[in-house]
Amino acid sequence: MKKIIYLVLFFLFLTIWGCGRSDIVPNISNTDINEKIMLIQQKLTNWEITQEQAQEMTQNIWNYSMENIMRIEKQIELIDELIMPDWAKNLWLIEANWLNLDKSSSKITSLDNEDEWFDSMIFIYKWDYDIAMNEAARIANLASIPLSKEFQQAKEIEKSSPDIVNKMWEDIKNSMKWIVYSNNNLTDTNMEYLISISVDEDWTLTINASNYKQMQQAVKNSF
Repeated sequence: MKKIIYLVLFFLFLTIWGCGRSDIVPNISNTDINEKIMLIQQKLTNWEITQEQAQEMTQNIWNYSMENIMRIEKQIELIDELIMPDWAKNLWLIEANWLNLDKSSSKITSLDNEDEWFDSMIFIYKWDYDIAMNEAARIANLASIPLSKEFQQAKEIEKSSPDIVNKMWEDIKNSMKWIVYSNNNLTDTNMEYLISISVDEDWTLTINASNYKQMQQAVKNSF
């Protein structure tokens, strides 16, 4: 009789505890957690495990869940704030003014996060083409990021041979409205950080930076 009372109290405790914590686990699968707890309850009912073992196993499940919660909350916090990381500031990168940051498309990764492996950031801004072009030039100038060689050649053709440009297909002419500042090209990636600042014909300004050495090391570690 005493054992039955204990089991009832223990199950009631788990139920109340789980319900009380369900509101702080919105992004964790409660189904998975409940299934694991039910399995522990079943083993305890069948006297396959002791009271102490049941408590320890249940605590371990919630500890694992809380670790996931903390990781998710940290990611949400980064998405909500999207503050330029310190390593990017040390590269003299700054945020754009007078434009709207697209938080759903922008992202920051960190070497400190075991699921991400390297530092990177991509900030995407939208609103006005002329402002985007001016901000791209300002940000690139401050960080000493030159116009990419390909776009430099395109701009030289546009300036020196307007007749040739006028005869181009509309898609090609529209692409010449883009601009890309970059510290690397396809054949020269011998550097720690890859940085690009670009504006496309859709008025979108993109600031993109990644730690290339960390990316290379992550690739090596994956084999």
